Order: sequence, then structure tokens, then C-alpha cells
Amino acid sequence: MENLHKPATANQPQVDFLVKESLLTISGSSIMEEAKAYYTDLINWVKDFTQVISKETTVEIALSELNQLSLKMLLFFCQEVKALEMSGNIVNVNWSYPEDNLALKEAGQDLSYLADLEFNFKAVKLVEEELA
Repeated sequence: MENLHKPATANQPQVDFLVKESLLTISGSSIMEEAKAYYTDLINWVKDFTQVISKETTVEIALSELNQLSLKMLLFFCQEVKALEMSGNIVNVNWSYPEDNLALKEAGQDLSYLADLEFNFKAVKLVEEELA
């Protein structure tokens, strides 16, 4: 199985899914209108990853913006991560959000609840270049 990398754009997050490290990272802005197609690739990758997993997987989600379409697709992604956990893998999900954006924290809390997946929450301060 190969790693998955998708570069960030103004509207879509950067994705780095690393097989050997058992690390799945989604970061940046997720406000694209074509979220279904974008996240379907990620969901399918996780389905395949379930077949070649290690004993522990870390999922890092650090979004600065999130729209409703992306939120819905992230729920499907989290449900697939839950299936990974149910297959016997230890899963650590870390949800980072801008310290001044409680709506993003609440979105993570909702995803955690709806997917029945424990999240670790961390407020982060955005640096100036991320705001530009």
C-alpha cells in the first residue's frame, strides 16, 4: 500500500497518510464545494489501510476552517477510522483547532460523539503566515 499525499489549496486541506508510520494527517482549510469526491478518496484509503495496519494508528486533524459539506464527509471518514479501531487497532485521534474558534472545537466534539470515537482536543494559536 502506498502513502497518500494531497497538497493544500486555499479551499482544501493538506493530507498526508503515511503507512509505515501509521499516521494520518489532515490540516488546513476544508471549505471546498467538491468535498464528497475529495473525502471519498480518503475514506477508501482508510478502508484499504484496515487490511495492512499496525497495532497503533494516530490521526491528526488540524483544520483552520470547515464548511458543512466537509463536516459531513469528515463524519464518514471518522466512522471508517472507528472501523479501524473495531478491527483491533489502537487509534489516537488528535483534533487541533484555533484557540479563538470554539465552533471548530464543537465540530470536533460532534464528530467524536457521532462516530463514537475518542478525540484529544488541543487549542492552538495560529501563526501570522497561516492567517495570510
